[in-house]
Amino acid sequence: MLASPFIAGALQRRTLLGPRGSEVALDGAMVLPVATLSLGAGLIHMAVIPDHFGEDALSGLFFVVAAAFQLAWALAWARRPQRGVAVAGLGVNAAIVAIWLLSRTVGLPLGAEPGVPEPLAAPDFLATIFELGIVCATLGCIVSPLRRALQRASFPVASADLALVMALVVISMVTSYAMAEISTGGGHADANAEVTSPGP
Repeated sequence: MLASPFIAGALQRRTLLGPRGSEVALDGAMVLPVATLSLGAGLIHMAVIPDHFGEDALSGLFFVVAAAFQLAWALAWARRPQRGVAVAGLGVNAAIVAIWLLSRTVGLPLGAEPGVPEPLAAPDFLATIFELGIVCATLGCIVSPLRRALQRASFPVASADLALVMALVVISMVTSYAMAEISTGGGHADANAEVTSPGP
């Protein structure tokens, strides 16, 4: 209660991305949305781990590793959006997307049904979209001309705050939808290896 006037004063001076009346560069405004994309992909992967362990141990282990990396990377990126973290996020998510594309076109060489393409389901497609977003964003942080362009593009903090909140809400809603699909058997999500049709 006693701190309320101080909190109110702080909120009047500063918004989510900086002091009121200032501007924020696009690279700074992207940090939390990109971290949230990784969090969403990690949660989707985590939700399908039991299903994939039911198919074969290698598939289940893949999703454990993918989920653990994406959840940990989300925290690391939110805390320190640096080049090394960006390189790790780019490399791992690009590999996950490549494995997913292979699994949906010609089939993976390993797993429960080697060489058999897996059907597409909404959760795995959405997780892949999240991963592609991470790849594009981290590429922009690694490639010097792109990074400079992101740093030069600046926006009023008030507008950037609104865009940030909307992005976080949309990502959260999409993640919730994907996880609801998984829980109801509407699709075994994943941006990587094996997605099976509903049922045991």
